[in-house]
Amino acid sequence: MKHYTSEQELQLKLKQLTESEERFRRLFENSAEGIIMADPQTKQFKYFNPAICRMLGYSREEMEKMSVSDIHPEESMKLVNSEFEAQLNGRKNFSTNIPVLRKDKKIIYVNVSAVPINMKVGKVLAGFFTDNTKIKEYQDKLAYSEIKYRTIVENIGEWIWEVDRYGRYTYASPVVKKILGYNPEELIGKTPFELIQPVESEKIKKIFQKISEKRKPFKNLKNINVHKNGSEIVLETSALPIFDDNGRFIGYRGIDRDITEREKLEHDRKVLSNALDNAYDGCIIFDKNFTITYTNKSALKLFGHSAESIKEISIDKLFREKTLKKYFYSVLENNNYDWNGKTIGVRKNKVNFPMHLSLSPVRNGYGTVTGVMAVFRDITQLEELETQLFRSQKMEAVGDLAGGVAHDFNNFLSTILGYANLFLEEYKKDDDLKKYIREIREQAEYAAEITKQLLFYARSAKPKFVNFDICPLIIDTVNLLKNTELSKKTDFVLKLDACLNIFGDSTQIQQMIYNICSNALNSMKNENTKKIEIALKQTKLTNETAASILVIPGDYLKLIFKDTGHGISEEILNKIFDPFFTTNSHKNGIGLGLSLVNKIVKKHNGAIKVKSAVGKGTVVTVFLPVAKTDERNEPNYSLQKNTKILIVDDNTPLLELYKTTFEKLGYIVITALTGEEALKIFNNAPDSFDIVITDQLMPGITGSELSTEILKQKPDIPIILATAYSTFSQKEAEQLGIKYIIPKPIEMSYLTRMINSLLKTNRDTE
Repeated sequence: MKHYTSEQELQLKLKQLTESEERFRRLFENSAEGIIMADPQTKQFKYFNPAICRMLGYSREEMEKMSVSDIHPEESMKLVNSEFEAQLNGRKNFSTNIPVLRKDKKIIYVNVSAVPINMKVGKVLAGFFTDNTKIKEYQDKLAYSEIKYRTIVENIGEWIWEVDRYGRYTYASPVVKKILGYNPEELIGKTPFELIQPVESEKIKKIFQKISEKRKPFKNLKNINVHKNGSEIVLETSALPIFDDNGRFIGYRGIDRDITEREKLEHDRKVLSNALDNAYDGCIIFDKNFTITYTNKSALKLFGHSAESIKEISIDKLFREKTLKKYFYSVLENNNYDWNGKTIGVRKNKVNFPMHLSLSPVRNGYGTVTGVMAVFRDITQLEELETQLFRSQKMEAVGDLAGGVAHDFNNFLSTILGYANLFLEEYKKDDDLKKYIREIREQAEYAAEITKQLLFYARSAKPKFVNFDICPLIIDTVNLLKNTELSKKTDFVLKLDACLNIFGDSTQIQQMIYNICSNALNSMKNENTKKIEIALKQTKLTNETAASILVIPGDYLKLIFKDTGHGISEEILNKIFDPFFTTNSHKNGIGLGLSLVNKIVKKHNGAIKVKSAVGKGTVVTVFLPVAKTDERNEPNYSLQKNTKILIVDDNTPLLELYKTTFEKLGYIVITALTGEEALKIFNNAPDSFDIVITDQLMPGITGSELSTEILKQKPDIPIILATAYSTFSQKEAEQLGIKYIIPKPIEMSYLTRMINSLLKTNRDTE
């Protein structure tokens, strides 16, 4: 064993110490970490290595003059001093992210490991500095990103969630409270299927299990959930599978979107779309370039295009009116502008049709006008009905005029015919005077027939309706026509397939047939081929068909007249039923022929249609209702004398005629010129009168008003209302207690039979 002397030992230890110091000095100088040793009291730097100089950007000479406060921002000194004291006293030896101010004024963040050391100069605090700036920046960004995405997740309108491999919620974002009414913690451990309607739950569970087994993502899975308050919430679910670091499946992360309102809007949209698509009116939507973006079924039907082909059609080919585009532009350019009007549409087959068109703006969700919606209706039938209504109103006006004329004229004719008959009955000689009176009577009767025609236009004309077979009437009328000069070389063809009864006035029906055929014969007088075909068929009119010709639905006889005449032009076709309209010279007619036909048809609750074109002949179709089995003819009357009659009329000659005629027949006749006078007479001895005959239109009180007062005194007295023209109907008369309304001029034999029947009925009742 080697022994050292004290001197040697001292030298050895000194050498070891020097070597150790050199090692630590080299370690200190070459350390990658910045090292600073500071005086605990003054915090002045005692030692520092090159690494800290490089880190802070100072030279060694500069560092020798610096202290702790020189390398930290002023606002951070409270933190720095606190950390310094904790490290100096051994309470802490590591501090993170301490801000340090470099020479270039840039702040870096360092982690500091510190330890107090006793050195020759005394106790110092040694700090080891590691630049943590980049890590801190990353951490700050990460923290910011975490806050940002947490804020997004917690405030986004959609509900973010996670479930484990068994489908149990492990996370639910706070938005679930807003969507389903649950707090997030209430859902942890539950499965989504517990929130879904029971009926839906099994279906959705099966879908999820299939997807989960394949570890596949899924998107927009619609499901109906139950809100905490019991209401239904429709959710749209999308999710991605989650795997751990080892690739093992651990669950799903997904998002639920509340689409309840969207589903409701979609449902409402479908309902509205379905309603619009099945609407009677056509609808087309154009964009700003006039490209068609939508058409409903009615629009396709009206125009005759398919849904594909109509999109290729320009607006100019759908509507004939070229100026219509300006209205489209007006709707596009003015926010609150709508347009309504009539125009002409053009079908695929180039046929024009009238329409009522409404234009209105189409807006997007921001209220901006993006197009034009055109809603339209085919008004072909409406215009036809308007034409018929106009013609009907015009006929009614002529009827009022004819009735007014006939009222006075019939009074005159009644007087002339009455006195002519009286003269012929009493004058026994057969000489020229009697011949003259017969001529007067004949002309008066002819005038009465003309008046009767005029009365067909008046509302009060009362034909004698009976139940009769129309076929013999057609045959008789044709035979009658064959004997006329105009019908020479004319071929009449009859196709009478439905010989059924109608309820009407046979005289009027025959006149209707005669007038239609006469009109046809006139149209063929210059033709080489002359042919009139008359067909009779039975048909049943549906509600729609009946409405189009203004009659009630039911069984009808369809009487069709076809001729080979020159036809009727379109501009004349609309006038042929007008009273006094004629294309013939006045010697061939006064223009009442077809007008009278129309009036007769209307009186019989029928309809008439005419189809014609120049050079193609004319087809006239008449619809007449088939007779009902309970309709009966009017009764026949016989004469009965010794009766007291009160007769009221404001026409003195006619009143005298009544008095003379009925007194000759054995009646006791009391007359009055006014209703007031008649009422006074009747009230003086109401039981003495057996029957009352009164005119309707008189100065003062009318015949119906007089009848009402008389019936108050004697409710069972028969009253006959005579009128040349009145709007007063038989139904209204019966409601008042008036037995009959009879037209003027009065046929005296008919009137006497009616009187006798009424009196006989009264006596039988007694």
